[in-house]
Amino acid sequence: MKRIIKAFIHLSLFAAVLLISGCQIAGTGNTEEANIEALEGVFAKTHLAEVESDTVQSKAAVPYFGGTGYDGIADGTIAIPTTSAQTVSNYPEYGQTSVYTIAAVSGHANVYKVTVTTTYSTWSVRETETEVYYIHDVDTDSCYDTTDTVLAANLSTVDTRYRETMQTAFRSSFGGGDSIRYEVIADDSNHGLSPGLAALDSGSMNYDSALAAMATSPATDASATWSSKVTYTESQVGTSSVVSALLGFSSSDTYVTTGTRYYTEVSDNSLSGYQQSNTTLWLEETRATDGSLVSVSITREKYYINTSTGARSTKTVKTKTTLYDDKGNKSMQLDKSGGGLSSLSYL
Repeated sequence: MKRIIKAFIHLSLFAAVLLISGCQIAGTGNTEEANIEALEGVFAKTHLAEVESDTVQSKAAVPYFGGTGYDGIADGTIAIPTTSAQTVSNYPEYGQTSVYTIAAVSGHANVYKVTVTTTYSTWSVRETETEVYYIHDVDTDSCYDTTDTVLAANLSTVDTRYRETMQTAFRSSFGGGDSIRYEVIADDSNHGLSPGLAALDSGSMNYDSALAAMATSPATDASATWSSKVTYTESQVGTSSVVSALLGFSSSDTYVTTGTRYYTEVSDNSLSGYQQSNTTLWLEETRATDGSLVSVSITREKYYINTSTGARSTKTVKTKTTLYDDKGNKSMQLDKSGGGLSSLSYL
């Protein structure tokens, strides 16, 4: 099993024998650090992925060409159709590489199929990310840029949300196994994400209140420069014996995570030198094979951007995960902040 690089965590050791929700775990390896690692690989993949880079995650599918560009990302062009795969460095995040192939669609004038694959470093919790979609070369300039429109499955109607494929492959790490996260763009209008995100910005990391706030957000928000809502599912078959023992579930259980990711950009000069803040909120729920609740998780990420130069602040990433035992009782709480701080408390 491949293991990703561990963050530096300052932890105290637990006793050799630990009683949790009626399950006894024995052995000298039973430390709090080992428990955190085992649980992270199953329930904190979103956090592990987001702290790998302290720079921005770009909008889905749209390459940045023209203008000043983001700091560290060179401007460029991709001809359509591509005669050979086109590599874009430092995209979607600094240090990552994405490869584009664009092919003409037979029977549809100026319509092209775009396949984008991002490959991550061997130490990353992610392995690859793939998007497949269709575009219309509106200005017929044979160049892929932001003037081109994304098409629906019928290849004639504009639908910026449609993806034939949108998925991320995760490597096995700690207590978790290989998995694929399948995503669907539910909305990319400037809808009102402010209520739930404002609560997070003020320091709240309560899953239920954030879930309620996002559910009651208004349909549109004129103050948002851009925003999106993405839903996803991810299944992991089997986990390590440590995770199974901690929660009381069978190691053969399939853990199915359903989640929603909200992203919004708003004008914000609260941080000197920046004019815009970009915030992402992940709300996740994981259930076992029999449908019983295993965890609920909230992840919050925020950074600032200078809209003139493209300079970005570092990202702030925080996660709170509440875990349930096989009796349906709250068992543990896993808190993560950035890459270096993590704690596990027993409820």
